[in-house]
Amino acid sequence: MKVSRLGPAVAGIHCGFARAYAHTSEKALTRQADGRRRPIEVFCDAYGIAVPEDLTGRAAWQQRLVMQTCEALAGHGIEPQATWVREGHLETVRARINWTESLVLR
Repeated sequence: MKVSRLGPAVAGIHCGFARAYAHTSEKALTRQADGRRRPIEVFCDAYGIAVPEDLTGRAAWQQRLVMQTCEALAGHGIEPQATWVREGHLETVRARINWTESLVLR
């Protein structure tokens, strides 16, 4: 995916998904996702861009990028990423990516 002005917006949206996912049950997350379209529109408007058509795909792409970066840093023994990988954090990230990809924003 080509890096563009969407980069900061997608990263911000990814962070919003990540915060929601970290502390909430899957059932509650689905309810939260149902109401996310308007806040995302406001967020993108602040950046002067249209809401991307494949928003959840772009957010999942950003999550994969974060996961790959974590894996690469861990592979070089960089902390705290090495500990996160040893402790199985990437399984949580993979579950978050799967959840993000399952969303249909209304």
